[in-house]
Amino acid sequence: MEKVVLHANGREARTWHWATGKATGRVFRMRNRIFEAAFSPNGQRLATATISDILVWDTATAKPIGQLIQIGNKVDALAFNHDNEHLFVASGQQIQKWSIRTATPVGPAMLHRYAINTLRISPDGENLLSTSGDRTARLWDSTTCRPWGSPIKHSANVEAGEFSADGRLIAVSGENGAVRIWDVDSNLPVGVEYLAGERGVLLLRFSPGGRELLTVSHDGRVHKWPIAPADIRDASTTSAVIEITTGQTL
Repeated sequence: MEKVVLHANGREARTWHWATGKATGRVFRMRNRIFEAAFSPNGQRLATATISDILVWDTATAKPIGQLIQIGNKVDALAFNHDNEHLFVASGQQIQKWSIRTATPVGPAMLHRYAINTLRISPDGENLLSTSGDRTARLWDSTTCRPWGSPIKHSANVEAGEFSADGRLIAVSGENGAVRIWDVDSNLPVGVEYLAGERGVLLLRFSPGGRELLTVSHDGRVHKWPIAPADIRDASTTSAVIEITTGQTL
């Protein structure tokens, strides 16, 4: 497993081995400062974005794949499709799916009312999750780029979102620190809304087994929230299957 680190001059991205902390020696250079970067789900590709241009790289060779994708506006978030041939790009209120090989848009634009903050692809690659300043998160069909279900409404600007490992749940957080978990199939909230930090939540992560949710707040606080089984039912039902219990500060 590798992670990306932006180098000091801002125009380079370097990869490091997660387990050992050692550099791979591979350098990905852009002509201008890098503002966003994202790995493909299998780690074989890396997208780096300047203010309005994107290059996709082969992580093994550090060579570009396809052509330079020119957005024309500020790039706010990136997410690879699971086929590794397409990239979702958020710019302002719009998400566009792009072909990596041809650097051309694919399918209709996906729209929010206000700027988009984050993009996440589901573990099975079928859905794209977007969060926005319009106080909603949305699920989209990653193939057709059409909305999947109704908008997920939140109590504030939605800063972060994340899928559980099995893709059945999503967690979203607002700039007011409120965090909520939703069932993907039913599009209904699970458990209660709870406060993870008054200054908002920067990062959300489910544990591999889906029994805990980790939140990292802008104020530097980290919480681990147990997710306790409430009522194990058949997956086809729309009833809540988990509930959120008291959060613990690490």
